[in-house]
Amino acid sequence: MKEKIKVTPEGRNGVWIIDKKEAVKIINSQKDEMIHNIISAEIGVIGADWSKKSAIKIIKKSAKLAITTGESLNKNFRHSLAVVANDTLYLFDIGEITEENLEVIEAKGQ
Repeated sequence: MKEKIKVTPEGRNGVWIIDKKEAVKIINSQKDEMIHNIISAEIGVIGADWSKKSAIKIIKKSAKLAITTGESLNKNFRHSLAVVANDTLYLFDIGEITEENLEVIEAKGQ
């Protein structure tokens, strides 16, 4: 992704909040039509390739979205896009994101 990703600090080191529009832009910028996703399930974790359309659909239903970098990225199986929707954590592999890829925007009221 050539453009910087617009994020706001979440509070934890390496965790950055993004909005749905920004997340959809990231998914659409992926060169492959399929995106690897890991889902946290009761029996462990499940990994599978998802279509861009399916990824965007879950992003639009999401309650929370985040980009992870550094050590936080390591905790998410090196999948940079974290999506919480339907009380489930989805981790999408959008390539490694570093803080140099981010444009940090302070949250309103800060």
